[in-house]
Amino acid sequence: NPVPIPTIVKEWNISLSAKYENPAPAARNETGTANLQLLSDNSLVYTIAINGLAGGDALVAAHLHAGDAITNGPIVLGLDPVFTAGSATGIIANLRISLIDSLKSATNEIYVNVHSSQVGSGLVRGQVNTNIELAADVALTSANEVPAGTSVATGLALVRLTSEKKAYIKLTVTGLEAADALTAAHIHKAAAGVNGPVILGFYS
Repeated sequence: NPVPIPTIVKEWNISLSAKYENPAPAARNETGTANLQLLSDNSLVYTIAINGLAGGDALVAAHLHAGDAITNGPIVLGLDPVFTAGSATGIIANLRISLIDSLKSATNEIYVNVHSSQVGSGLVRGQVNTNIELAADVALTSANEVPAGTSVATGLALVRLTSEKKAYIKLTVTGLEAADALTAAHIHKAAAGVNGPVILGFYS
């Protein structure tokens, strides 16, 4: 009897961007796509294509990780790609059942991460089950306050907004004076140099 040809159980087309890394690598603008196909024989077919790779850099690895749009999480599957001219195609056989179940559920937070020789932590990434519609890394200083403050503390706010209209925000503050304490954080609507109303509070 002929061996049945595996059928596609689920397929994903994933947008990849350097902007989606946490934090985004400085001065990198690469984008790309990843197509994943989960097949009925418990294998995963992938095709990755990266655009605009910086001169002197080379793509070296790609994985599936567990984590939401603002989290750098553990590897759940290595793809072991061999890249040629920014693209790679391959198949991973005999996926473990727990990973298959995770992939089938659209509520699970999984992302694709592609690594390069110059950006080993991750050059481009994208969420498997949602699209990132806005990604911003916002540098924070007291000099940007109105009026300007005197604190030497600095910060970085990572903001990601997905197609489900979920906002993911990670705030890191360093150099806070010993006698001070963080009490609240908001996103305000206003131009630079102007104080405006709060549109989203995310820490209190």
